[in-house]
Amino acid sequence: MSERELTVDEGRRRWSVGAERDPFEREDADFVEAVRGGPCRIRAPYDEALKTHRLACAAAGKAGHG
Repeated sequence: MSERELTVDEGRRRWSVGAERDPFEREDADFVEAVRGGPCRIRAPYDEALKTHRLACAAAGKAGHG
C-alpha cells in the first residue's frame, strides 16, 4: 500500500488499484474548501485518524529493528 496505489495479493492472484486523483492534491483541495465554508469531506473521525497515525508511527519506528 502506498499513497497512490493499493496492491492486493491473494497468493495466485494479485492486482493493483490506483488512486483516481493525486491524494495530496485532493486533501489540500478539501481542506481549502472547508476553510472557505464549503462542505465537510472528513473521511475519518479525529479519534480514528489519531489511532491510525499512532499505529503508523509505531510501525515506522520498528522498521529495520528485527
